[in-house]
Amino acid sequence: MGIERHTLHDLTPETEEESVDETAAPAWFAISRGAAFFVGGVTLLILLGEMRFPHFNASGWWLDLHPLPKPAARGYLALSAVLLLFFSFFPKAAPGLRRLAALCTLGLLGLTFWNTWRFYQHVAGAQMGTEVPVPFGLHVAAILIVIVPGLLAAGWERSSFFKDFLVGMLTVATCLAGFPLAQFVCLGKTDDRCAADAVVVFADGAEVGKNPNALADRVRAAGALYRDGKIHKVVLAGRGESSDETQNALRRLATSERIPDGDMLLISPVMEMEASVAATVKVLEDQKLVRVLVAAPFYQLPRIKLCCQRAGLDVHTVPVREKLRLLELRPSLVREATALWLCYLQPLLM
Repeated sequence: MGIERHTLHDLTPETEEESVDETAAPAWFAISRGAAFFVGGVTLLILLGEMRFPHFNASGWWLDLHPLPKPAARGYLALSAVLLLFFSFFPKAAPGLRRLAALCTLGLLGLTFWNTWRFYQHVAGAQMGTEVPVPFGLHVAAILIVIVPGLLAAGWERSSFFKDFLVGMLTVATCLAGFPLAQFVCLGKTDDRCAADAVVVFADGAEVGKNPNALADRVRAAGALYRDGKIHKVVLAGRGESSDETQNALRRLATSERIPDGDMLLISPVMEMEASVAATVKVLEDQKLVRVLVAAPFYQLPRIKLCCQRAGLDVHTVPVREKLRLLELRPSLVREATALWLCYLQPLLM
């Protein structure tokens, strides 16, 4: 009996010492898991969109795996997404799967750097007018770099659920906010105007009364393209409830830019951007206008281009400068970021 007490007495301090010495998971590990959850979720969402919309090519909107055949690229992305989601929920389980996820993520990271190099080659060779020549792939690469250390780490036995959950959710929220902003800067500010059949101006009916200068700037940009001989038709597509008022305002602006009625195509306003794009695509097909430019503010161009591609129309973008300071643009940026996320979520909401 005395021996038993002595043995228990000897073991107790050792056990307590081991529990004290266990290293808790650091905050950066929760950040890595949150980023993995975001990347995995967005990848599956975009792959779903590619399956729901036959004309949609997801490579330009997230991870461009151009060297790989399409079926192989889809399989690679799906596998990587599932592994990253598994890691975000179960970081200590199945070390082999975590190592496989690390290999897949490193492969994706290498492809983003490859696409970045190709982007700068294209910009230098084509003299493409880009205000900020930053490819969207660099934004994706930055998130992948955050994930890799978490996948390569050995794991920690002790963790704080509430701390990890809070840090992880803050990471996901940061990614959710940064994703559309990165697209505004990287995709929206890319000016790839060229000789085309037509230019399209999408106008919100609310802007007729609230912000007429912004609407005038877009029509003015379309008029400049028309007078320079870069396009032959100007398509004016309105959105909103006041159909007559919007159409009359667009017609007056186009006439002031010396665009003849014969080269002006007015599309009846509808409420949603997707419906407006669908109506525009139908008119362009009827008129046999294949190569199309879109003139719009930089923060609207990603969503417009995404809707056009899903509808089967590839467009070239012409950013229109708005004479507003950043603080004045903030409501528009928040509204457009929300609308862009809803557009990405459309395959789930259909």
